[in-house]
Amino acid sequence: QNFTMPRCDFIVLVAALFLIRLDTSSCFVFKHTSKVPSSVFSLFASKDVISSTSSQPESSSENFRSGLKKVISTIGSVTTFSALAVAGPALADEVVKKAKKPKVLETDLGIKYIELKKGTGNYPNNGDFVAIEYNAFLNNGTMFDTTIGKGKKALSFRYGKKQIIPGIESVLGYMQAGGEVTCTIPAEFAYGSKGVCIANEGCIVPPNEPLKYFLRLKSVGAGYN
Repeated sequence: QNFTMPRCDFIVLVAALFLIRLDTSSCFVFKHTSKVPSSVFSLFASKDVISSTSSQPESSSENFRSGLKKVISTIGSVTTFSALAVAGPALADEVVKKAKKPKVLETDLGIKYIELKKGTGNYPNNGDFVAIEYNAFLNNGTMFDTTIGKGKKALSFRYGKKQIIPGIESVLGYMQAGGEVTCTIPAEFAYGSKGVCIANEGCIVPPNEPLKYFLRLKSVGAGYN
């Protein structure tokens, strides 16, 4: 993976490598050429070094080296941070995945569902007429039924009157009109040990098959209990 150093860090690094070859006199000249801002240069040498030329060259040189060590240490920290930044995307992705992991909810029957869109309409009450749209999948992901698409119509029925499998009815009790969810329904609350089979043609839903649904509660209308 390619790594691009930020421009400001690159300038500091180049300056450090260049200045390491300078003596105290050239420090003075370099300071006044305005090639490097004084705020940057001040990191490399003390005030005494910058203001002197040839006096006490040994101590000045030591001060300069001391200042340079601090800069190199700082650059080392920047480099370490930059190295972490290279590995950062993978770590960031993991954090984002965890942060975005959808909350799994559960109905009174133990049906697990994830709310994709919260509705703004009414919750269904016993006896209400409801209209739903859905995609129905076998446990292996094969879609075996749908009300969504060209030429398809929403399924309408009376809520709470056992006109649909118990698992779907249980989830609908936690939805408002306009809401959308995905859910996993155990076989015992779907088509049970019989499944949905046609003689001599096999089974649309095998026996003891858990199902997965995308559900959209289109509307809730008052019914007569």
